[in-house]
Order: sequence, then structure tokens, then C-alpha cells
Amino acid sequence: MAFNSSLVKSAGKLLKVFRESDLSLRGATQSDRVPVPPIIATGGNQSGPGAALEPGDGYKYHMFTGSGNFVVDDGEGAVEFIVIGGGGGGGLSQNGSTRRGGGGGGAGGLITNWPGNPYSPRCPSSAQTVTTTTYPITIGGGGGPSSSGDDTTAFGLTASGSGYGGSNEGQNGNPGGSGGGAGATENVSSSPGAASPNTDPDRQGYSGGAGGNNSGGGGGGAGAVGNAGSGTPDDGKGGIGVAFPGIPSGYGTTGPTPGRWFAGGGSGGSYPNPGASLPGGDGGGGAGKGDNTAGGNGTVNTGGGGGGAGGGPLNTDGGTGGSGIVIIRY
Repeated sequence: MAFNSSLVKSAGKLLKVFRESDLSLRGATQSDRVPVPPIIATGGNQSGPGAALEPGDGYKYHMFTGSGNFVVDDGEGAVEFIVIGGGGGGGLSQNGSTRRGGGGGGAGGLITNWPGNPYSPRCPSSAQTVTTTTYPITIGGGGGPSSSGDDTTAFGLTASGSGYGGSNEGQNGNPGGSGGGAGATENVSSSPGAASPNTDPDRQGYSGGAGGNNSGGGGGGAGAVGNAGSGTPDDGKGGIGVAFPGIPSGYGTTGPTPGRWFAGGGSGGSYPNPGASLPGGDGGGGAGKGDNTAGGNGTVNTGGGGGGAGGGPLNTDGGTGGSGIVIIRY
């Protein structure tokens, strides 16, 4: 039987169209299944349309200044975070013939995977993937005078509360996320508090400074050790904190370089130095005071350490440490 060649060619063309259409449809169906929905989450003070924060850098932010929950309602993906413990309180100045200052409180421990930050490697896991679940957030409070700060927790990580500053008469500084500065001393051995842990890559902060003859040592910061109370221009100054780019201006503090600064150590108190005030470490550290003046407080939600009390004939309290904070963005 003979077939019309033109009819065969037309049928072949039509079959090819059907096949291409089928492949195209199957490809579209397969590609629709590949993308993962973006993260949709609640909790903390949020950025985004209609929210209070508008950094305008393409990220959505969740700022936790108090304990709560980070709730992922849909989607999954990687997040960046900063977790900071509560700062330690400054050392007090006890009534006594020596009349010397208390040590500065250490800054709260700091854990982060923020890109481009020197602390990024200092994290048990640089990647943090979230899925549809609830993540409890606990914000550590700052320590009162001569008291340690509390831990902050998020994603199973713990940023340690900091050590407090030693009182005058040669009391040691106390260990913590960053160590507290030692109290001023004469003929008494005193040592600064150590950061815990005190080695890389798990370090969360730095040690405090040693006490001098009249001035307490500075508390350690997240970025550097506290200065010793040694009579230099930075006599007893708290250790510097760490700066982060992209943080909304209502959080953290200003510092010597761009970004918002967190976790500075409190400065040590001194004697006599009437009316003088030694600023705390950049990142919320409290000021060290002189002549029977209470130490300055660490800035809230920075993890800054409290400042040491000024020496004199009266009992004088150190400053309180700043509370911690958790920042999440994606």
C-alpha cells in the first residue's frame, strides 16, 4: 500500500510539536518544585515593610533585647547572628585607709557568624540553617556592682555572662565571657579575671587588666584585653569591643571606625582624681570614676561592662553591666 509522502511529513512534524510541548511542560513542572520558599519569621523588633526598623540593605533583621522566640513560620535557609551575654558589674571601693579604685567589669561573651567580622571564625558553626520551628532566645542581664553578668542563649549556643571587677584593697577580677579588671592594690597581690574560654578558636572575649597602685584595671572587651591600672593615659581603660556593619543606629554605640559597636569592657576607678571620668571601652563599657563616685553603667543591650568605683573614705558601688542582645538577619 502506498502512503502519501506529504501526509507522512505533516504527521511527523505534528508529533515533534507534541513531544516538545510535553518536555516543556514537564520541565516547567520540575523547575517549580526546586525553589525553597523564603524565610518567613517573627520575633523581636523586626525590619521590613511596615516594621520599625528599615536598614535598607536588603536584609531582614530581628533584634532581641529581651527574651522571646524566633519563630520560623515558613521556608528555610541560612541566617547570620550575633549573640552577646550580659556584662559584669564594676568593682566597689571599700572604706579604708588606702582609698583606691575598683576594677572595671568585663564585657559579655560574644559569638557570631557575621561575614567580614574578625569574630566570624570564633563560632562552633559558621553556618546556621533554620527550618519551620520555634527557637527560644534568652537575653542575659547585666551584673550589679561586684556581680557577674548572665548568659545569653540562641540556636543552642551560649554567650557567657562576664566577670565582675575586683574591689579595691587588691581583690582579683573574676572570670567570664570577658574577664573583670583587678582592684587597685598596694602590697597585696591581685590578678585580673581571665576570659573563659581564653583561647582561639572558641574565645568569646579577653581578659581584664591588672590593678595598679591607685587605679583598678579595666575589664576585658570582646576585641581586646583591659588596660592595667598603671598610670598611663589609658590607665585602667576597658578593653575595646567589636564593630558590626549594617546594624540599625538605635542599637550598639559609635566607635573609632564605622559600624555599631558592642561588648566593650568597663574602665577601672581611681583615686583621688576628683571629678574625672575615664570612658569605658568602645562598645558600651561603663566609665571608671574617681573620688568616691559610683562607677558608670554599661550601656543596655550591648553587653558592656560596668565601670569601677572611685576611691575615697566612703563605701562606693561600681557600675552595673549592660544587658546582652541577640541579632538575627537573613
